[in-house]
Amino acid sequence: MARDYDGQLQIIGVAGLDSADRMAAFVDTHDLHHVPHAMTEDGALWVDFDISYQPAWIILDADGEVVLRGVRPSFDEVLATLDDVATP
Repeated sequence: MARDYDGQLQIIGVAGLDSADRMAAFVDTHDLHHVPHAMTEDGALWVDFDISYQPAWIILDADGEVVLRGVRPSFDEVLATLDDVATP
C-alpha cells in the first residue's frame, strides 16, 4: 500500500509493545524498510490512539482527524478509506 499510494499519503508503521531490536527484526523479516516506523517502548502511541492489540489500523485525514479505526478492518474498507484521504 505504501508503494501504491506513494506521494499521495504517508503510511507509518507503529511498533508493538516491545524492544527496538524486535521492531528492527520485524521490519527486516517483512522487508518493510520502505515504510517509516515509529515506536515508543512505553506504549504512549498505543495509549494516544486507544490501541489495545495488533494489528490495528488508524487512518487520519489531512486535518489529523481519525477517519478509520479498527482491528483487522476489511481490506476493502481500508482501501476505500485510503482512496478517500489520498491526495491526487
